[in-house]
Amino acid sequence: MQNKGIIKLFAILFGLVSIYQLSFTFKANQIEEQAETYAISKYDESVENFQEKRNIAEINYLDSLKTTKTEVDGEFESITVYDLGLTEYTYAQVEENAMNLGLDLKGGINVTLQISVKDILKGLAGNSTDPVFNKALDDAEELQKDAQESYLESFFRAFDAIKGDTNLASPDIFANREMIGTIDMDMSDDEVKSILRTKVDESIVSAFEVLRKRIDKFGVTSPNIQRLGNSGRILLELPGAKDIERVKDLVTTTAQLEFWETYKTEEVAPYLLQVNQALIEAAESQDTTDELEEAVVEQDSTSSTIDDLTGQIASDSTDVAEQNPLGIQGFGRGGPVIGIFLAKDKDKVLAELNAPKNRAQLPAEMRYLKFVWGIQEDDSEFVELYAIKNNREGQPQLSGSVITDARQDYDQISRPAVSMQMNAKGAKIWEEMTEVAYNTRGFIAIVLDDIVYSAPSVSTGAIAGGNSQISGSFSLTEAVDLANVLRAGKLPASAEIVQADEVGPSLGQEAIDSGMKSFLIALVFVLLWMVFYYGKAGIGADIALLLNILLIFGVLASLGAVLTLPGIAGIVLTIGISVDANVLIFERIREELAKGKSQKESIKDGFANALSSILDANITTGLTALILFVFGTGPIKGFATTLIIGILTSLFTAIFITRLIIDWYVNRGGKLDFSTGMTKGLFNNVNINFLRKRKIAYVISGVFLVASIGSLFTTGLDQGIDFVGGRTYQVRFEQAVSIEEIKGDLNDVFNSAEVKTIGAPNQLKISTKYKVEENSTEADEEVQSKLFEALQKYLPAGITYEEFLDGSGDAKIGKMSSSKVSPTIADDIKKSSFWAVLGSLVVVFLYILIRFKKWQFSLGAVAAVFHDVLIVLGIFSITWKFMPFSMEIDQAFIAAILTVIGYSLNDTVVVFDRIREYLNEHTSWEFGKTINSSLNSTLSRTLNTSVTTLVVLLAMFTFGADSLRGLLFALIVGVVVGTYSSMFIATPLMYDTAKKGDAAEALKKKVKEEEEA
Repeated sequence: MQNKGIIKLFAILFGLVSIYQLSFTFKANQIEEQAETYAISKYDESVENFQEKRNIAEINYLDSLKTTKTEVDGEFESITVYDLGLTEYTYAQVEENAMNLGLDLKGGINVTLQISVKDILKGLAGNSTDPVFNKALDDAEELQKDAQESYLESFFRAFDAIKGDTNLASPDIFANREMIGTIDMDMSDDEVKSILRTKVDESIVSAFEVLRKRIDKFGVTSPNIQRLGNSGRILLELPGAKDIERVKDLVTTTAQLEFWETYKTEEVAPYLLQVNQALIEAAESQDTTDELEEAVVEQDSTSSTIDDLTGQIASDSTDVAEQNPLGIQGFGRGGPVIGIFLAKDKDKVLAELNAPKNRAQLPAEMRYLKFVWGIQEDDSEFVELYAIKNNREGQPQLSGSVITDARQDYDQISRPAVSMQMNAKGAKIWEEMTEVAYNTRGFIAIVLDDIVYSAPSVSTGAIAGGNSQISGSFSLTEAVDLANVLRAGKLPASAEIVQADEVGPSLGQEAIDSGMKSFLIALVFVLLWMVFYYGKAGIGADIALLLNILLIFGVLASLGAVLTLPGIAGIVLTIGISVDANVLIFERIREELAKGKSQKESIKDGFANALSSILDANITTGLTALILFVFGTGPIKGFATTLIIGILTSLFTAIFITRLIIDWYVNRGGKLDFSTGMTKGLFNNVNINFLRKRKIAYVISGVFLVASIGSLFTTGLDQGIDFVGGRTYQVRFEQAVSIEEIKGDLNDVFNSAEVKTIGAPNQLKISTKYKVEENSTEADEEVQSKLFEALQKYLPAGITYEEFLDGSGDAKIGKMSSSKVSPTIADDIKKSSFWAVLGSLVVVFLYILIRFKKWQFSLGAVAAVFHDVLIVLGIFSITWKFMPFSMEIDQAFIAAILTVIGYSLNDTVVVFDRIREYLNEHTSWEFGKTINSSLNSTLSRTLNTSVTTLVVLLAMFTFGADSLRGLLFALIVGVVVGTYSSMFIATPLMYDTAKKGDAAEALKKKVKEEEEA
């Protein structure tokens, strides 16, 4: 092998980088454990709402590591939590570089929000009552049920179908007063459509930005928010989120943009000082009381002890915390900022400032004053406090609903600024507010969701006409963000949760534990099996396999990919794939040794001859994984990610690392037989006439296919909520419960409900379509509360609704996880799943056609895949009613089907590669003999790989998470059927279609031409 030095260097560097990346994960876990330990020590279980307080304490502990700064060489820097000697890292940097855990491993919430484009269009049309416009809106909703296009495009289609003489630029629709200057009456419909696309996109971007800023409040690590194409949907993932109900409320609340007059520093600073002094006096009074009480109790204390006590008090009285208990870090300079505080003290500061006994000191004219925080800079531990001139009703003079447009601009001296435009009503109020601000040299705060984004002054007098520009010391990014904020304030669109997954942290930890257990069991088996079957050569393969696993985790961490529970399953499956490459190589080396070649020559030829099969097999599997990555979402995308990474790293370690290890051992004089006493010569003399048995195989497959198709048409499949919509809850009880009794009680409440055992007999999966068409948080809450009421008699006595939602006690009784999928989303998932499977079949057909140059190979491979998929579906259809685990057809099942397609092709392509080779080497053989010899020569590899993969999957199935049993069962069936079909369906079909006419001779001739080319 050439360039050994470069490969060694690359492997060492690759491994070191992986270890370096994974070290951040271990450090982050260590810090999080310290935070959890701190929270537990601070709040005992006897404290009321101890779990909620522990969660807050844990978040505050981690936040303090991010915000606390220490002085180094005259500059303030974040504290170091990880010192590698050559460089140091803060907690924020450690967290950023650590591996991201998905929802199913860490707990939290994952929601898909649908921004109502219908509401946006209504707002742009000024809530028009035009009958054509409103009918088009309703028709668009109907079109959406079967369409893959966006709601806006459906609206355009619906409007064009019924518009008659009505135009979009009608003054009764979009050419209204608020759109003057943007849409004119003489515009064509196509011109208006272009403007509407821009406006709708701006509105969705604004909603996206508001949500992005809101998720910072949740204190979660590695949040993810992304737009899903042009559908108006936004995906929000918050692994580790504790207060799930609060998350749901905040992400569905319409943005509240308000304009308020503010107080100045000199008006409110005296109040801050008064509160601070009151806290000092309260602390001194408490100290005096404590001292007197101690003196009474310890009357016989020595004078030296009293002196020590007095001295300690004296020294403490000079402590900064006692002199400045409110934590004032500074004041504003005559502007709207009334004080500067540490971000970590925000809750404490507001609690003291808003305490009734303190607010009583405010002057009468300031009794409605409201304190609001400004934006905290990313690299700062400080935050500014503002005081706005609130009123009895708590309503601002001006709200965001009056904003008709806002955009990033530049002022007269080319500094980034923001221009905004208001409607007529807003323009009048704005003129009044700016006149007051100009005359009093005051400021107007722009407040979104109770955060001040800017508080500009008015320097040019009253601003008339509703057009104004906000300028200041903005960066370009800040100006763009403020423009988004202003647009969001006038956004009339609501955000509905159309898909949601909630997982409790305890269930996430259980998933990690079971996943790691199954992973280790599978790994140990594979390591021992390779040594048992291939002897010393197996040790080299094992070393390569261990490096492969290190590289997979290292790449996942370095790419910032999210590790999910199906992702762990993907890694375990990768172990089987990695072994397959080594098996192919070792089997070829054994064949070369059997021909009488020397050890070194056999190794060289074995690696070279196996390369084509390895590449073909892994490319076909990789293509199906890539399609799964494109069409999959959430955890399923995680499965595809690890599978793709695993395929690439497996190729590298099997082809190069195993070769390096074997060459090193042989060059030192070592002898390798690539077998042991028990496996030497195994399968060497096998001579099965596969083609003679093909008709029996056709009959057996025909029976299975007829039974499968018949069951699919009669019994059908157990479609999960991913495909039909609905809500699902996983509930844990104290002890085993009767499914029939619970199902009866739930049917009384929901009319229809499905109840299944998942894992242990005290865990149930409950699904219902009750109010499936409603996506509001109110509907979610109603279903959840009805569920609790129906199950209450089966739960421990005294358990509250809140405890049920969070999981109560050490056994975590109550709701462990939940999912919701709206019918629209379910329809989209069903369609995308269909296209994913169909797309994978088309891609594979084309790849094999290009690779083998004959359609007979493609037909045989695709027919075998169809055969495998139908039988897997049929077995699920026949057995789902009585299997002791969930066999729902969901996205995970589609992932399994695509993996089965990849695995089946893997087996088939290896056989086809050998057929192509033998057609060239043995030109005098009959076509049938060539086929049979090819199948027999690859039998050892086929069975070895299948057995290894099966044991790996069985380990996952037995010891892994309950939620993965359906996926793993499909894979187990797929591996068995795929192994069978590669020998008895794909190859015989290729033979039968090729032998008609002169196709067999043509195949021989074609292969010979390829080899000579």
